Amino acid sequence: MQATFGVVALTASALIVVRYIVVTLKRRLQNDPYEFVSAIDLRATDKTFKEMRYQIIDTPLVFEDALSLRATGLDVGEVSRQKKHVNGSPSSIRVQIKTAYRLINPEPSPTSGDSSKPTVVVVHGATLGSVGYLRFQDQLVAAGYPCLMYDGIGRGYTDRITKESLKFNLVTDHLEARQPDNCSRLGPKCSLLSILAVQLDTLLKALVAKGDLTENTVISFIGVSLGGAVVTSFMDMMRTGVDLRIQSISYHVPVVGRVVSKMTWNMCLMLFVTCMCKLGPVVEKLLFRYMIRKIMLARAERKRKDESIPMEQHFGISHFIAQFRVKGCGNFMLSLLHQVVNLSTLEDVHARLSSGSDVDAIKQSVNGVKSRNNSDVPLQFIYARDDDEVDFREVEKVISLYERNHYSGTIDVKVFTGGHFMLYGNFEEVMEHVFAFFDHAL
Repeated sequence: MQATFGVVALTASALIVVRYIVVTLKRRLQNDPYEFVSAIDLRATDKTFKEMRYQIIDTPLVFEDALSLRATGLDVGEVSRQKKHVNGSPSSIRVQIKTAYRLINPEPSPTSGDSSKPTVVVVHGATLGSVGYLRFQDQLVAAGYPCLMYDGIGRGYTDRITKESLKFNLVTDHLEARQPDNCSRLGPKCSLLSILAVQLDTLLKALVAKGDLTENTVISFIGVSLGGAVVTSFMDMMRTGVDLRIQSISYHVPVVGRVVSKMTWNMCLMLFVTCMCKLGPVVEKLLFRYMIRKIMLARAERKRKDESIPMEQHFGISHFIAQFRVKGCGNFMLSLLHQVVNLSTLEDVHARLSSGSDVDAIKQSVNGVKSRNNSDVPLQFIYARDDDEVDFREVEKVISLYERNHYSGTIDVKVFTGGHFMLYGNFEEVMEHVFAFFDHAL
């Protein structure tokens, strides 16, 4: 009897200690080490935002329930408790995201500004926002291509998704009937990749509504790293309700599926994060604040001090460091780390696109004439064989998939050296291939 009582007392004491530790850690985590509460503050204080003529536009997202927000890195339990305190019967959760973008049109001249040239949409990678591709945009505009760059959710000058941003965005059935046409609804099984694809879809719709793009706009994509995965997911969804013709896609060191084939330091770190995050949100946040965030910033600082790195990359790295000053960036980066380890569903998407199985679903017309669909859009793959973040063998496997399925569009392949950031060391040569590819697709 005494032994049983001792076990019970010991167990109860252990539970009390564990609860105390958890509560203490939660309180410490609530004191976020962020300088800015939202991206509004970053946009107001960062000179680059104004000097480079960035603009913002509403790109609202609607999530069906609290579970739908899991992919964003938010604590689903906290969102559910917050939802209970809302008057009425909320049927969905709305997040009013303001996306930062930079749309530059070339000056009309005999050698540039050709109206037949498509608007090139540059979709950046996982961590470095659009600021890292300003030189990219300048070259495209100088060659006569209108160019749109934007910051994905959670990075750069675009808003973050935080629990505070949901406070006044819980919509009832009565309000939901009035939501804008460019709202796309996300279900409980949505991934971070699908959220980013929906953001791109919503952005294009919003720019057409604003008049920055027209219903006759011809689009070409450049997807860099994870941006390539976003473009692929967008092509698979094709929710755009306007007649935007997709003329060509240029993939640069693209994420095309699994990225753990090569067990580099980065991949080991991602796998570790994925395993640890399964222990719960408290462990997840502690892991990011006291380990992952410091590792990422220390790595960026080392690169910024490396004199061999081109100046434009230094500029992008500085911006990468600055974006961590905004609350919500950490949650997004952490969620991104443990979701990007295995995007094997992308392989299925490429299989569908290469076989043209969804042709009828995404055919679009311009002025009554049938345009290209995803079964014949010209594709370009530019990658590096010494990439330590995206295994080149995965890229080559996807290329062979298109070839085996007798893809009806042209496929252009260029191989470089220089690692995942080979663009900076081979910029002029890469751009020559990009321009030749786009010109051939006209």
